[in-house]
Amino acid sequence: MKLRRFSASAVALLAAWFVLSVLSACRQTPSDPVDPPVNRDSCCGGAIVLSVHDSATDDHLMKGTYVLTGNGTTQTQHVNDHGQVVFTNLCPGRYEVVGEADGYNRRVQGFELGCNDEKHADFNMSPAHHEDDCCHGVIKIILRDSATGDALSGGTVRLYKGSTLIGEQTIRADGNAWDGLCQGDGYSISVSKEGYNHYESNIDALGCNEHRTTDRRIGAVRHETNCDDASITLAVMDSVHRDMPVSGASVTITINGRNDVHITGTTNDHGHFTANHLLGHTTYAIRVAKDGFGVREFIWQLTDCKEYTESVWLAPR
Repeated sequence: MKLRRFSASAVALLAAWFVLSVLSACRQTPSDPVDPPVNRDSCCGGAIVLSVHDSATDDHLMKGTYVLTGNGTTQTQHVNDHGQVVFTNLCPGRYEVVGEADGYNRRVQGFELGCNDEKHADFNMSPAHHEDDCCHGVIKIILRDSATGDALSGGTVRLYKGSTLIGEQTIRADGNAWDGLCQGDGYSISVSKEGYNHYESNIDALGCNEHRTTDRRIGAVRHETNCDDASITLAVMDSVHRDMPVSGASVTITINGRNDVHITGTTNDHGHFTANHLLGHTTYAIRVAKDGFGVREFIWQLTDCKEYTESVWLAPR
């Protein structure tokens, strides 16, 4: 009798365990939350393409780490086989690139992108030979209306050393600054802004590690088109092989804000294209493209009827 009671109890315990197991298996546990699909903004196809150079020799610098931050984005890149650093999938807004390489001073450069903009610029790294070298200079430009003296914003200001583009920035009311500049002369700026005359100006020789702030005044465009014999000559060059012209590039010139094509053509064997019989005091949109290269688009405000020239650098893909 004792053995039978023990067996019945065991059977009862096994039955209870089976029922609990079934009930536990039937319980549903909540799944992890699933992130909603990302709705990618159609304006987030922008890019920044930097051509990295040694500021002392102008040779391509094929080393270093380059970090882009801004708009909640961080990207880290290295120099590719073309001597370039490329950041892609960028939305409109302001970005900052910090470059660091052994034997060179740290460099910081700012950029501003619009919808699907593709910015190309030189990124010049100054050698850190010793602590008292003369490549830590700064030039800050404040652009003003020549009639009112008001600080301007919007448009584009470019800094050159000789024919080399050091950097391109969107005009800011509090001024535009470039750092890491070496002692010497040959610096100049070029300014393009809607409603204002195209402006170019040389900058006096920069002292050793000098920090200079200077004002430049720009005149507003007179609203008259009483001439039609202005011309633009574009010199299209390879931004990597800097002495190599780009022939056969297609050029399209339209009056800004209009869809009808004004002038089209291709560059010659020397990489040159000239558009004649353009209206003075008129803003033109210019597009330069060739297979295997990035597209360059920019705005040019013509003032008087005269001959204008501009270098256009296309980056190989």
